[in-house]
Amino acid sequence: GEGGEGSGEAAGGGVAGTVGAGAAAAGVGAGVLGVGGVVGGVGGVGDDSGGGCGDGDCGDDGGIDFFVSNYALSELPRHLQDEYITDLAAKATHGYVQWNHGIHHERGAMTAAEFGKIMEACGKVVAMQTECPLAAPGNMLVTWHS
Repeated sequence: GEGGEGSGEAAGGGVAGTVGAGAAAAGVGAGVLGVGGVVGGVGGVGDDSGGGCGDGDCGDDGGIDFFVSNYALSELPRHLQDEYITDLAAKATHGYVQWNHGIHHERGAMTAAEFGKIMEACGKVVAMQTECPLAAPGNMLVTWHS
């Protein structure tokens, strides 16, 4: 929904969940990230509250217990991937991300390996494995815990 609650399937296979006004105001559909958008009550994507995880500035845990994305994170353009990772994923104690090459892969969107390295730089213990059953060649499952 717009700035409130949303549920159901999102474009690109992302599981919709309750998303606060911050994400909707940033022009991102309510289903882009599932549970990760609300569990910790983080202000919203693009609120300029955090730095880039690649720079080692991962912020505090933000009170987010679990971050979930079923393909959606991998299908965003890189600038939005960076924002979601910094503002939400890096602050989550646990995470589950199904990763595909996405629609922006040829235009510089990050790979699953890059995402895993970013999360490791944020102090997460990351596990990566080939998706099973494999929905498409190259799909990965990325999980982590603090």
